Amino acid sequence: DNPEVFNRIVRKYQIHPKLSVGVRNTGDWIKYKTTKIYSLLDGLDYSAPYNHKGYGFMYYIWGELEFDKDVSLNVDFTYMWTRYDRTIYKAPSFNLSFWEYDYVVELPIYIKKYFHVGQNVLPYVTAGVNPVFITKALGNTTINYSKDDVITGKNQDFSAASYNINLLPLRNRSSYEWILGAGVGYKIKNLRLFADIRYYGGLTSFTNPSKRLSNSDLTNNYFYVDNSVVWNQFEIGASISYTLFNSVKKK
Repeated sequence: DNPEVFNRIVRKYQIHPKLSVGVRNTGDWIKYKTTKIYSLLDGLDYSAPYNHKGYGFMYYIWGELEFDKDVSLNVDFTYMWTRYDRTIYKAPSFNLSFWEYDYVVELPIYIKKYFHVGQNVLPYVTAGVNPVFITKALGNTTINYSKDDVITGKNQDFSAASYNINLLPLRNRSSYEWILGAGVGYKIKNLRLFADIRYYGGLTSFTNPSKRLSNSDLTNNYFYVDNSVVWNQFEIGASISYTLFNSVKKK
């Protein structure tokens, strides 16, 4: 019901969110993929997988800088921990168990492209890169073998355990993943609600192959060595953002 002169003035300008901040909650599934196998003892299968334990919920804070043509640059921040288990077993007498807790900071950086459907619905796709920084890595291991075991060549029954081993010197402090995702948003004035999925593909190993023999206790007493391994992640998330500043440009 606005006067036509008012409508003509409004149509001369294009308005879209410029700078927004938000929070994001996701369910995260991690899969470890071995890219190269290293071994210490003949007769042991060091291809034993890195098995992630369960899944977790993560909470992000994030910022979005939107440009013309519905393209935006996004940066997320999250702090999380993850655990994997490995078992290297040789029947009937050799059993090595290893598990590790890693505490990491993730900084996903990605481009988001919106597609308007109606006035308030915003489907979008994303692509980018995720730098991952390990802040703490704690390993735990147990071993049992008998004097009849031909793999170790030891003439005694042996059992040992070590906990909270600092593995940070054996890790690449930073690794990288690529990101692909899609989702849909709904805007209500300066608020926007989103639901999306993302897949992260590992690009670089979080273990450092050049340091795999650095811990003599692990190699000499437990016969343990790491493989080259990357993280792959799948996320289903929901988020909300608030627009702090809008862009107003004359068409």
